[in-house]
Amino acid sequence: MEKIKKQIKLSFYDIQFENRLSVQEMIERVVAKVQDILHAKTVGIYLLHDPMNSYLLQNAYSSETLLNIVHQMDWKSYKNEQMGKSDVLDGNCFCKSGTFDGESVVIPIQKEKYEALVFIGFEDRDQLQSYIQTFHMVATEIIKMIVHRKHFLNSDEEQNKFTNVANTMATFHSSLNRKNVLTTMMKTIKEKFPAVEAYLLLSQGQMEANQLPIKDIKYDQSPDQSETKAFLTGEIQYDIRNQRIHMFVPLIGTQGIYGVLEVISQETRFFTNQVIDFFTFLGNTAGSALEKASLYEKSQRKISNLQFINNTSQTLTSTMDITETFAYLHHLIQKDLHADEVGFFLQSDDGNLHFMEESSTYFKENIEQCKLLLNDERIKNGESIFTGEIKEAIPHCTPVPYESVMIVPMMEERNVIGYVIALHQEKYFFSLETYKLLQSIVRHSTLTVTNSMLKEELEYLVRTDYLTKLSSRKHLDEMMYEDVRQGMKGSFVIVDIDNFKAINDCYGHDVGDKVIIQVAQIIQDTIGSNDVAARWGGEELAIYLPNSSLEKSTIIADHLVNRVSHSTTPKVTISCGISSWNHTINNQLKDIFIRADRALYKAKKDGKNLVRTDNAL
Repeated sequence: MEKIKKQIKLSFYDIQFENRLSVQEMIERVVAKVQDILHAKTVGIYLLHDPMNSYLLQNAYSSETLLNIVHQMDWKSYKNEQMGKSDVLDGNCFCKSGTFDGESVVIPIQKEKYEALVFIGFEDRDQLQSYIQTFHMVATEIIKMIVHRKHFLNSDEEQNKFTNVANTMATFHSSLNRKNVLTTMMKTIKEKFPAVEAYLLLSQGQMEANQLPIKDIKYDQSPDQSETKAFLTGEIQYDIRNQRIHMFVPLIGTQGIYGVLEVISQETRFFTNQVIDFFTFLGNTAGSALEKASLYEKSQRKISNLQFINNTSQTLTSTMDITETFAYLHHLIQKDLHADEVGFFLQSDDGNLHFMEESSTYFKENIEQCKLLLNDERIKNGESIFTGEIKEAIPHCTPVPYESVMIVPMMEERNVIGYVIALHQEKYFFSLETYKLLQSIVRHSTLTVTNSMLKEELEYLVRTDYLTKLSSRKHLDEMMYEDVRQGMKGSFVIVDIDNFKAINDCYGHDVGDKVIIQVAQIIQDTIGSNDVAARWGGEELAIYLPNSSLEKSTIIADHLVNRVSHSTTPKVTISCGISSWNHTINNQLKDIFIRADRALYKAKKDGKNLVRTDNAL
């Protein structure tokens, strides 16, 4: 027996002084020697892994029996029961049978901060008994060698490790780009630990893949998973999946956690305290660098967005009309916010929605269906809608072939004057930043739209008679002047309500106004879309008939005389005077008006309720 002990010690001595061996390589050599000298069937060396609070097999030999041996013999319970005894970890055998196919022994041993279990399995009990006196010595020598080797390597390993991390850290903090930070971190891991798998777990939308091994972390859907716990607590988590160990390292900055690094190893012995320290330091360093890069990128985006909004504001000038404004917004939202469809609706004071033709094709083909998107109390109250799943946000709406929706109301003071809608087919396509940008665009464009509406309203008032809603005399003059200047032919009709003073005297001015309105409406209903009817003054109305001959104009005037006499309450009649012209004579507006007035005078003189002409042709 002494000969065997001596042989083991000499073998261990030779192994110990092979300076280039790592701890794992040394353990492999030790296990092979023990198996060879003691004729053992199986030898396993387990070291206590503090973070996981469990013993991990250190040598390469593995089987289901050997991997589970420590759990089967309930070492933790035994250790707790024996806490007061000095010999718990002094090399005495703990288990001899019942945990292995054959006969086996487990020797617990401890030196300094290292705690180990040495498992030796034999074919039969006689073989085990023949070597039982060597077990204490074997376990003692093994723990000594492990401690010695770790002390020997730690200085070099620590120096190299922190030199590498220091270099990586310098690279991290010299970069203000998140992709560069993550790429550098993954490259460092690949170079130092080529046998492990590593993935970046980032929240959705945080980073495009760009050839990096990135997974989404949905911390709101899986709160009990290890990766989620790491993200939420900022503490390293461990998990065993498909017989592989997964370590989840949070990437921690000063202001928050920016993701999780997942490290996967087939070898349980890989996650030593030194390796864990390395990844902890790497995670903290990368987290700080990501935070710095994120803050820089955020500031750059803010500057870019401000420039974008400034350029937009400068383009949206007060000189743009509504059509130009919405055409520009359509182009802007599709080009810069990447919306598939853009729609615009204006809302009148009575709450009715008016579709804007500058909207994209989908809105033009589905106007009523799109209006249903706005049939929501939140929207009616001036709230915006921002969602990546339209059915959840607006459950009452009819199905649409789009998932991502942004609806932003156009607010003038506290009143909703319209809506801007952006759609995209992909779920959660629009980012929060894009949504805020759209809100800014709408706020700045609302002033332009409001000014354009006011301008159009003022122009309408200028060219429209307040009482009759016909064109003003000034507007008719301008249109006739331009057409005559260009050599167009046409006819001009003056309409006068017969005996109008008697109407006012008999019924009052209010009824007189209603009579004028009735006659104006009959004229508007009778003339064509290109013709212009206007309030000429008092009870006189006028009609401009572009490209109309004297004969055609006379027919129209006769029709008006007949309709007015049969359709007004109280009953009134009208008289009409017509002048006509073409490019063959030199016409001045004044002459045209004088000739029409002369014809009207003739109609009055001939008995009223008549049409008369004064033709210079």
